[in-house]
Amino acid sequence: EFLEKSFSFDDPLWMDVCQARYQFLIRNYVDKTRIPVSKGCHLIGIADPLGLLRDGEIFVRIVTNTDDFVLEDVDAMVFRNPCLHPGDLRIVSAVNYTELHYFCNVVVFPCKKSVLRNLPAECSGGDLDGDKFYVCWDKEIMPPKHLEHP
Repeated sequence: EFLEKSFSFDDPLWMDVCQARYQFLIRNYVDKTRIPVSKGCHLIGIADPLGLLRDGEIFVRIVTNTDDFVLEDVDAMVFRNPCLHPGDLRIVSAVNYTELHYFCNVVVFPCKKSVLRNLPAECSGGDLDGDKFYVCWDKEIMPPKHLEHP
């Protein structure tokens, strides 16, 4: 009888405690179920300051302790992390411009006025103020051509 009078599920404090525990359990579950992809990485998106990139192009240079490579002449899929809808995934071409080589461990998006679509905005409404994007160039993971966004 004491417990019934002491705790009420209508109590805002009790609901906050339950909600915090639930969020912790879900986050722990998500963190433990991540699948590493060798041909993919999480990167912060930035705008092309030189205006070299065209519509549907990105520039990615990855620098690690043991590696330094540029994605060049390869299709890549890009989505904002977290990807909330399958339609937010975009297939783009990774290109190499030597003028952009001083940018490393970021994904560079086109930002010219002549660009027809705003690629970061198409990815779950993303923008270039620190949003994280996932870039994957593994052909086995990419969706088939008939499922790509028109």
